[in-house]
Amino acid sequence: MSQLVTLDNPLVASFYEALTFPVFRSKLYATANEGAIVAVGANSHQKPIGLAMAEIFPDGRSSILSIFVDASYRNQGIGTALLENLLNQLKQRNCQSAQIVYVTGKPTIIALEKILAKNEWTTPKPRMLVCNCDRTQMLKVPWLQKEYPLPPEFEIFPWTEITEQQRVLLQNQQKNDKWIPVILNPFVHEYNLETLNSIGLRHNNEVVGWVINHRLCANTIRYTSSYMRPDLQKLGRILALYAESIKRQIANPEITKAVWTIPFVFPSMIAFAKKRMAEYLISMEESRESFKTMN
Repeated sequence: MSQLVTLDNPLVASFYEALTFPVFRSKLYATANEGAIVAVGANSHQKPIGLAMAEIFPDGRSSILSIFVDASYRNQGIGTALLENLLNQLKQRNCQSAQIVYVTGKPTIIALEKILAKNEWTTPKPRMLVCNCDRTQMLKVPWLQKEYPLPPEFEIFPWTEITEQQRVLLQNQQKNDKWIPVILNPFVHEYNLETLNSIGLRHNNEVVGWVINHRLCANTIRYTSSYMRPDLQKLGRILALYAESIKRQIANPEITKAVWTIPFVFPSMIAFAKKRMAEYLISMEESRESFKTMN
């Protein structure tokens, strides 16, 4: 018989940290103090067997960060109970809606989607293509072996060396022309970026493209945000940036893995990944999202 407990004490929460992703463990400890994180644990005979976490935003939205049940205790309704309890607590905190984002390819996804349907969440929709690769496979990619010479008016530079003048110009361009998709805005992703291979492209000293990355762990880099100004996209300049960024990772043998995501709202980028990268990937999955309005 399992019991549910609200994890509003950091000491108690510490026993459940293995049941969520490393990136969320610090949030788990914040539940007692900040109020923006809600976490519910399940235990059996004082043994932690399940965890559900959510984050509350100031505008009344909430995001389900993770749901996990120990394999030995699945198919007993524990996942459903965790989610229902979590949603009730979100309602008590005046949340108006909840979102969940998850990646396919795991055996537990079928059970999760059944839970969502049972609790009247919206039908899950594809959100991003999720690509995973390792160093061995990177070295086999044909287009990475090519050189991509740039005309003299173009220059690749470390993103950390963007000047204040270039930053202001790019921000002003975005205000006036809005040529940068919101989710790919480089300034949104600058925090804690990977300095090794986060790079930009200048044209006549004006920033026109970038690849912004983050270190997920010692051996893995996530390619977070990449984009090229629309009038330059057909010239293939983004290939020069991709190649340079990936080569800088490959030059460090201890960084063996790479992961990147592509929003489905960019069909040309999806097509590029499927045509040019699919056969060299460890896996190609998709992230999906579902929503629920609080009644």
